[in-house]
Amino acid sequence: MEVASTPTASTAAASTAARVNSTANEAREDAISDFNDFLTLLTAQLKNQDPLQPLDSTQFVEQLASFSSVEQQVGANEKLDRLIEQGASQELSELGGWIGQTVEAESALFELDSEGLSLPVPSTPGIESAEARITDADGEEVGRVSFDPALEAFEWSGDLDGGGSAAPGQYGIAFSFTDGDGRISRVEAGAVGSVAEARVDSGGPLLTLDTGAIIRPSDIIALRATDET
Repeated sequence: MEVASTPTASTAAASTAARVNSTANEAREDAISDFNDFLTLLTAQLKNQDPLQPLDSTQFVEQLASFSSVEQQVGANEKLDRLIEQGASQELSELGGWIGQTVEAESALFELDSEGLSLPVPSTPGIESAEARITDADGEEVGRVSFDPALEAFEWSGDLDGGGSAAPGQYGIAFSFTDGDGRISRVEAGAVGSVAEARVDSGGPLLTLDTGAIIRPSDIIALRATDET
């Protein structure tokens, strides 16, 4: 039986470093372009000033100060980009130890594709009705979906109770259960699985499980060694 290879921390770090380098290069080129435009305008002003009414010395000093400020900004941006790149690479190296470990997280993002989405429903005796609250990757509510609380799994095609359907992507799920006395309890849909990938986005480190779920390390509530067969 073939065993699928999983991304390593070094591979993920290289990928992240490449993305950071690309962003840094674009920012650097923009800053240099602004710098060159400023220099061109200042040179043209000096060439075309009226000899009988030359540029006021105070204004000239102010423009030279602006010129120096733009130059310093270019250098500062380059140093900041290098620090960001080093930080991302170091963070990924530290996360490398998670790969292959089995973790349990109290909340996660789940992938909705063309075949829909399926995840287990927590056992909650005495429940009269159940509803799933759907949020996008940024935590904004997309909609709600009612379902039979007797089911062991929540199956979602992307359709919403209020009409319309959600686009394929990553979503968070929270279950709301109502018992016979009208009391409502809310449970975040968590995830259990082996860590297959570690990466960093704008919000910090992310771990992708072999089940496809995506979690934050801060949401992990249990860690155990993966059984080897």
